[in-house]
Amino acid sequence: MDIIQQLTLALGLGSLAGVSLYLTVALTGIALNMNLLTLAGEHQALQVLEHPAVISVACALFALEFFADKIQGFDTVWDSVHTFIRPVGATLVAIQALGTVDPALQVIAGLLAGGSALVTHTAKAGLRVAVNSSPEPISNMAVSAAEDVAVVGLFTLLAATFNNYPWVSLIVFSAILVGLIWMMPRAFRLIRANVVLLWKKLGLSSSEGDGLPQVLTPDEDMLVAKALGSDKFTVAWSLPAISGSAKGIAGWRNNLFGTVVATHENPDTLVFLARRRFHRMPLSFQIDGTEVHQTTRFLSENLTLFNRRRQTRMIFRFPRPDAGFVNRIADALRNRSAANVVAIEPEVVASSTVEPANRAAAYSLN
Repeated sequence: MDIIQQLTLALGLGSLAGVSLYLTVALTGIALNMNLLTLAGEHQALQVLEHPAVISVACALFALEFFADKIQGFDTVWDSVHTFIRPVGATLVAIQALGTVDPALQVIAGLLAGGSALVTHTAKAGLRVAVNSSPEPISNMAVSAAEDVAVVGLFTLLAATFNNYPWVSLIVFSAILVGLIWMMPRAFRLIRANVVLLWKKLGLSSSEGDGLPQVLTPDEDMLVAKALGSDKFTVAWSLPAISGSAKGIAGWRNNLFGTVVATHENPDTLVFLARRRFHRMPLSFQIDGTEVHQTTRFLSENLTLFNRRRQTRMIFRFPRPDAGFVNRIADALRNRSAANVVAIEPEVVASSTVEPANRAAAYSLN
């Protein structure tokens, strides 16, 4: 077995085990038993997987996983339990597959298998969290079935090319892993956003902001001033939100936590103070002539702002406990979009001398 075969075996089995460890072990055992996968003499240690007892246990565990993976919500619990099981199992299988080789190569292969398993497992878990945000179970079952088919298909490719064309499988699995790693930041943001929304929906955490208005911090106050190009403003309302999908908005990223802010002096402008990594990023949007649609989803209360003239669309996701606030914000945005803004009382006109902490008396919903 040359170095290409060794890397292919570690990378391939590790990647597949990250999606379904039990199915990968069962397929490997069956392939060895039927001579669909042959190894050099010094690497026959992997043939322990063709033992009937090993295949039977792997098939039984996969049968359990097959049904658990298709139960909405429980599949996420199952993936959480297997966060350590799959990478560790993939490492052990890969090392066993290499048999008696240089210890340094065993370590490299083990790291490669465990790392690739962690990448595919994270991608699988993130996809499931996203799919579970929909209340209907069909999409969850379809994704689960597609994952099983993908494991079978990619294992077939690995077995068919292993002896004569291992570089084919090596390129395919490498390309898949590179794509998944490139998408990893998005996956982490998606998982975090949906977990927080689920936590709040279950009532395990109190909703941020017990009411409107919400006083901005000094840092947020400066960011709003930067976005508006003026420090003379009073906040009409603000509410924590998570960015959803968007079109035609420069600098927008999905699943960023932040705060939506509207001011009295700029009725046609909305500001989103997004938290990105270790800094805050202010984004401003023109909302004149914007259509406002409120939608209740399984995990969140969504506001969709669509401007036909500007060809822009953005979605803000709010925790379900904030539904009452979202109703009021939707009405306020419709009034603003129609240029039907309530006049500001003279005594609350903003000034650069007004401190953020003292603006609470000036806040009201339009």
